[in-house]
Amino acid sequence: KRQADGVGYIWAVRVVPFLRNMGIGTLLMHAAERMLVQRGRMEAEVGVEQSNPDARRLYERLGYTMHAQLSEQYGYTTPDGVHASHVVDQWILRKRLQA
Repeated sequence: KRQADGVGYIWAVRVVPFLRNMGIGTLLMHAAERMLVQRGRMEAEVGVEQSNPDARRLYERLGYTMHAQLSEQYGYTTPDGVHASHVVDQWILRKRLQA
């Protein structure tokens, strides 16, 4: 796992489709950023799947900028015992936080 001093990682933020465009994602991100500041983090980082440009637009509207691109492979075993894996291409965005 990537780590950098002073960076807080926001992971797995989701809003179900029928509740999108109501400001919930913005509220969740502001709450997460406040928690990072309370923990002494100077920057926030979020990974966005490249298949989700709407999420990227939200984060950019909130002040996040492109930091890197990342391709990660995830593997898991299904309840039937079948091993599966897939590759996720992400944009990595960062934002400087205000204390």
